[in-house]
Amino acid sequence: MRNNHQIFRRYFMRYIQICFRCERIIRPSEENKSKFIFVFFQFFNMFNARAEFGSAWNRNLFHNRWLWLSLGAVVALQVLVVNWGPAQAIFRTTDLTLRDWGLAVLVASSVLLLDESRKLATRLLLKVLG
Repeated sequence: MRNNHQIFRRYFMRYIQICFRCERIIRPSEENKSKFIFVFFQFFNMFNARAEFGSAWNRNLFHNRWLWLSLGAVVALQVLVVNWGPAQAIFRTTDLTLRDWGLAVLVASSVLLLDESRKLATRLLLKVLG
């Protein structure tokens, strides 16, 4: 099963490259958007890491308060780095428009949606075969 997961990751990374090209997210003048997106890729990937085969959307979703605390901290720090002048100078970021925020979160959330699709397909295939 690990081999299938590696194949999925390879195709997923290709998908991300295509998304970046289509939306022209990664350009030298807009490097902070790519940093922002990769932070949020990890944000959404935390949900994937909780369940290898089962859905991340289960009844235990809200039971880990430390996870939710860390997710809140990630979002708060990301907002700080992108919007606060002194942090912008340190991390070399610029303000993002509301459209940029929405697009970045949409692209980054695709990691969760695609992995949930993979898990569902795996469960259905195992049910059919087993």
